[in-house]
Amino acid sequence: MIKISLTQLLIGLSLFLSSSNFLFAQNNPLVSKTIPLFVSSDERLWIFGPDSTRFSLFDPFQDPPDIRDGKVPSYPVQAGMGRRIQALAVFRSPYFEGKEGGRDSSIQGLYTFQASGAILVDSLFFALKKDQSNSLSRGAKFGGIQVRDSLAILEAGRAGFALLSLGVEGTASPLANKTLQFYTLRQGSDTAETDIVCQLASSCAMDTLVSARSESNGKVSPLEADSVSGTVIDNRQADSTFLLIATQAGLRRGLAGGRYFPYVKAFPDGDSLPRITRIKADSALSAIWVFTPTRFYVSTDAGLSFHYPPKVPSVTLDPKEVLSGFTSAPELAFLGDTAFINFKLSPPGLVQFHLDTVLATVGEKGSLSEVILDRPDSLTKHSAGQFTQVTVIKKAEARAMVLGTDGEGLFYRIQQNGKWGPWKQENKLRVVEGSLKEIITFPTLFDGSKDVRLGYKLSKNGKVTITVFNYAMEKVRVIVNGQNRQGGKSRSEESDIDKWDGKDDSGRYVSVGTYYVLVESSAGEKGWGKVLVIRGRD
Repeated sequence: MIKISLTQLLIGLSLFLSSSNFLFAQNNPLVSKTIPLFVSSDERLWIFGPDSTRFSLFDPFQDPPDIRDGKVPSYPVQAGMGRRIQALAVFRSPYFEGKEGGRDSSIQGLYTFQASGAILVDSLFFALKKDQSNSLSRGAKFGGIQVRDSLAILEAGRAGFALLSLGVEGTASPLANKTLQFYTLRQGSDTAETDIVCQLASSCAMDTLVSARSESNGKVSPLEADSVSGTVIDNRQADSTFLLIATQAGLRRGLAGGRYFPYVKAFPDGDSLPRITRIKADSALSAIWVFTPTRFYVSTDAGLSFHYPPKVPSVTLDPKEVLSGFTSAPELAFLGDTAFINFKLSPPGLVQFHLDTVLATVGEKGSLSEVILDRPDSLTKHSAGQFTQVTVIKKAEARAMVLGTDGEGLFYRIQQNGKWGPWKQENKLRVVEGSLKEIITFPTLFDGSKDVRLGYKLSKNGKVTITVFNYAMEKVRVIVNGQNRQGGKSRSEESDIDKWDGKDDSGRYVSVGTYYVLVESSAGEKGWGKVLVIRGRD
């Protein structure tokens, strides 16, 4: 029995979780060798294990790659998308967990992964009429989010979609306002209903999901909501933003903020396309990809028309025959107007397209096996299992392509100066030769009352440098620079030399957050410690 209202519980949960930081250690092993889900910003990659609650923050641009493990505060992540330094992820409870006013209710909402390490939480309760059918009630759920500049679309299944105005990255609240205006789409109707308004940290009634219509015979039949399965934001025009809304009944297109979302009748095999499972576009919308359970289509005119990708001479690539029958929606990653698509076929691999044209080295056979990237400078996973996710992230001028697998960890490669390096695999705990076994920081929580002292043990004599980094791995201060230290001796926390006073290079106290201390020796030994600053400058 619930002894307090769900709304009270939700508000308390959101306030508690949004104020907390996740804690993790540096250079951990991956949380799992099976990686079903990525959430990435431009510069960072959160990789999730099978439970979708544990993650590794993965930086492939360091050698060896930087891995830090964490866990979301509560419910599993369903999907997500990043901005430059932030990432937004959708979560929902895996079951209906309470009753309020005779309605079934479930917690759903957004996590915001901040560059500082904080995970912000914005939640609400979907409250559904007790007499609504399970298929409809459980179809009203957050399933994904798309982000473009300061606008985001929250995909909510049969609840339609909500437009979110995003605030400045790094601020305490990623959303410009806490009100969700849902645009509910009805099957067979081009007009979206906008009478569902929800306030985050409160209960949201979904009672209007079922309405009725009068038929010609005088009977009344239900008019069910059209379930949203994907979205694309087109804001290339300065004076208007268009939305492409993929649903189970077809693809719709309309102006953001408007109510007219007619079905797109621009497909080669019919006037509309039912059962769309995924829609994706590159950042410039030079190509938009649409997938059904068995086929795929591409648009190069911002969604006004769709066609099959053209065939390539000497390569058998009829999408109605060769690249069809995939059991789940393919995964895509983009690098400019080049798409890397994992069709989840056998043998596993990626098919590379420039716009809508397959890029392939055409050989004697001219078969699909030569389109899949299996040449010496590429990768095909020949062992049992499949690739799962694929993504491309960037850091300055460098790019990294990362592939998840269903049991072999990650494969990744780096592009520098336009050239791809070799594929590397990350699937186990790395053994770093000459690493320090333990770095002691005391106290581990810095509140300004006493310095943080360091303890470590070198196996050989050497010159030691100790550097403090913030969560984003930006250098904060060098507190010891090339000082002689003896091997075989333990430097205790009482040391008057190896300590940090919580200040940066300019002499100011650092902000609240997680900081990392790197101890390096000229003899090749190094190790990391961690300090959580709980009182700092505003």
